[in-house]
Amino acid sequence: MTEFIDAYWMQALWTVLIGIATWFIRKIAKTLTSQKEEQDAIKDGLLSLEHDRIYAAFRHCFIRYKETGKGLTMEERRNLEYLFRGYEKLGGNGTGKELYERCMALPVEKESEDEI
Repeated sequence: MTEFIDAYWMQALWTVLIGIATWFIRKIAKTLTSQKEEQDAIKDGLLSLEHDRIYAAFRHCFIRYKETGKGLTMEERRNLEYLFRGYEKLGGNGTGKELYERCMALPVEKESEDEI
């Protein structure tokens, strides 16, 4: 029996070590996959929130322009540019870009003293 152990102990040890390494690698891969799915979900959520904010800003500015003829203030324009930069970096689609471009086409209004 000792001859058998002496002859095959390295093979048994390597089999155990490879089994442990395989288990560990699978556990890491599963964790990474889970984290990637969560990161994608967060990205989609942020993208939809930014799209919603761009849409809300567009509606507000466009309705005001139709009713009063007043365009964007510089503050609104800067805010919209800031929102769109993040939206575009996250891979936003053409809908948000179209709304952004339509807002940027509105005239820029000088803010009055009572609005500041």
